Amino acid sequence: VLPAVLSVWVLSYIYKFFKKIIPDTLSTIFTPFLSMVVMVPIEFCLLAPLGSICGDYLGNGMIAFGEFGGFIAVAVVAAIWEYLVMSGMHVVLITFAITWWMYWKKNAYRYNGLIFGVFLICIFGTRFALEFIKLNQEDFESFMVLNMGQWLSVPFILWGIYLITRAIVEMKHSKQTA
Repeated sequence: VLPAVLSVWVLSYIYKFFKKIIPDTLSTIFTPFLSMVVMVPIEFCLLAPLGSICGDYLGNGMIAFGEFGGFIAVAVVAAIWEYLVMSGMHVVLITFAITWWMYWKKNAYRYNGLIFGVFLICIFGTRFALEFIKLNQEDFESFMVLNMGQWLSVPFILWGIYLITRAIVEMKHSKQTA
């Protein structure tokens, strides 16, 4: 989400620049085209990595703050939760917190695929559920029981279930041999 926010912010300045220098008769075609020609390399080479790094630091910072901040951290996160939801970072933060807890507190890294399976179910299960309340983007989806986003989420949810099941079998097998 942060790379997209940064990209739109920078694009607004680039678009205004081209809108100012291109004559009105040519502006309809050339302003968006030239804005994208300039913006795409900037977005892929600079803004996307920068946004990703900032998102990682934000997530790690929130987890560390929660770890050491006690009840004050809970109050601060509750106060900014609305903004996390608006920016779309809440799903990432919750998934990151769950997988971090599994890795460090439950030693789930010992079982192949367990953390990744939970990650897949968290991300794509959330997407599957949110698609029920989202408006359909295409007319053909209104006649479908599940929309396209839900159908595209199903394989990843099943893959997550498979990985978790396999990890549980491995966990039981290792306890029996121990």
